[in-house]
Amino acid sequence: MMTAQDRTNAFNAIDKSKNGRIDFEEWYAHFKGWAEENNMSRDELKMVFNTYDEAGTSRGADFDEYNSFMDDIFGPIVSVSTVDERKASFDAIDKDGSGLITYVEWYKHFKGLANDTNISKDELMRMFSVYDEGGTVRGVDFEEYTNFMNDIFGEAK
Repeated sequence: MMTAQDRTNAFNAIDKSKNGRIDFEEWYAHFKGWAEENNMSRDELKMVFNTYDEAGTSRGADFDEYNSFMDDIFGPIVSVSTVDERKASFDAIDKDGSGLITYVEWYKHFKGLANDTNISKDELMRMFSVYDEGGTVRGVDFEEYTNFMNDIFGEAK
C-alpha cells in the first residue's frame, strides 16, 4: 500500500533525468525485479510501458501515466490521514495477523521505498528498532506504528 506521497517520492526517484517523465530505461531499471518475478522479458516490459505511455510520444510516462500503472498493478493509493486508514495500513503490513509488524513484514513493506531512496537494510532495521519501543525486536504494535505514522505524516484526524 502506498500513500500519495509515497507515489510522488517513488516517481521522483525513478525519474533520474528529473524531466517529469520516466523514459523506458528508467522504467526498466526500476521495474526489472518486478518483471523478473512475473517472468516478463525486457520486450514484454516495454509493451507494458508503451501501454501506459498514453501520449505515445516515446518521451516517457508522466506522473499520471505512472499512477495509472501503479493503480492497475499494485492497487490505488491509500490515504493514511485518519485513525481508521492507519489501522487498515497496519493490518495490510501485518501479514500474519498477529497484531505486531515483525521486522520481516516491515522490511518487505518498506524495501521498495528503501531501494528508491538508497536506504540501507541496516537503516530499515534502525527505523524498526526506534519504533519497537519494547526493544525486544518482538514487533511494532499498532500504537508504535501510529507513533511512526505521526512522525512521518502528522497526527491522524
